[in-house]
Amino acid sequence: MSVNELPVFPIDLKELLARAATCGGSTWRDRTYAALKGHADTLQFLQDMKLHAFVKGVARSVLPRAKSPWDVQVQKVVMDAIFATAKNVRAGEVSVPGRKGKVTITERDMLHPEVQYGFGGTDVDFSVLNALATLDRLAYTIDDAKVHADADAFETQQDWAHKDHPLQDLDSDLRRFGIYADTPAEALQALEAAGNPDQDLRATLEGRLSDRSEPMREYGNFKTRALYARDDVRGQSIVPRAVSPEVQAALQGALLISGTWDSLGIPRRLKAEAFDRLVSLFAASFTRQRPAAVAALTDDLVGQAAVMAAHSLRIPTVAVQVAGWPSKVATHTLQWCERLPKGQDLTLAQQDLRVYLSEQVWGVLTLGTGEEITHLKAICARWPQGVKPISGLDTHWQKHNGLY
Repeated sequence: MSVNELPVFPIDLKELLARAATCGGSTWRDRTYAALKGHADTLQFLQDMKLHAFVKGVARSVLPRAKSPWDVQVQKVVMDAIFATAKNVRAGEVSVPGRKGKVTITERDMLHPEVQYGFGGTDVDFSVLNALATLDRLAYTIDDAKVHADADAFETQQDWAHKDHPLQDLDSDLRRFGIYADTPAEALQALEAAGNPDQDLRATLEGRLSDRSEPMREYGNFKTRALYARDDVRGQSIVPRAVSPEVQAALQGALLISGTWDSLGIPRRLKAEAFDRLVSLFAASFTRQRPAAVAALTDDLVGQAAVMAAHSLRIPTVAVQVAGWPSKVATHTLQWCERLPKGQDLTLAQQDLRVYLSEQVWGVLTLGTGEEITHLKAICARWPQGVKPISGLDTHWQKHNGLY
């Protein structure tokens, strides 16, 4: 038989029904399909139809004309058998939506075409599917506790994202002992369960818990703040990091951006929009001044906005951090400490960093009215080689930015 020649169904439909009566199967469809596969002439017909099965109208045209309602049903079974035989199930690598990379699958992982076309046999149980198909309505209840727990978890994630979480600065210290907590009370309880491996960390958590920095003492059945606490050595947790010559050279003649996001008083819900406007504000200022380089304290959002604005104008930038990961946007990253200092040492490290920056940079551009900005202005004014230029952006920006 040539490729273009269509095969002819070898027997009459009534004869196929007669053959199906002697075959096994749970339904008459399964018995008819078993009769098609169980005889050489009809099995050869199914194999020959593989090349023509999915050509429109061919599967019906090769079958004998139906003379009764039973013949119509048998025709449908034969057509389904043609498609089930012709459909190709191949193993290999496939891409699954929502998953990275490719997945290797085998024929065992797939729904066989015979099952897809309704020839399940006795080894496939469709009772569960039939039960699901009979459901026409569903009843459900709302778990109030789970809803509130999910809402609290969402708020916690928001706090982490906006750097407002009470344990964010202690996260690396807590994770060293495998502690993951959302509140100081949970962290303190987990630390006690671990045997209090870090007394300084415990004192910090107790201070967060009581909203005071004094450590707590236990006296029998009650706790109270210690009247005489051990004075920590200043700077004990500060581990300085050497400044590379490339970064020090980049700071020479750079314009230092100083500002605190909290001093702007912008509501959290408008944080993203305000950040974009702040980037545009810095970009306009840099376009007028055109500094040789821009240095900014990226521990604060104001510094991050300044680095992004300078990057968009292709101005060399130095991202200054107390401790952290290298910036992916800035040209250089200055990390003042190997790791984040603890407690009051963090304030001491920030002050030392400001003094160093005031000695290196050419001038300062301020934004806001925070205490850190005032301190930096005083340092620049005391510089022995002369007062460095200090300029400020529009002081009315935070009140007339359209975000209130």
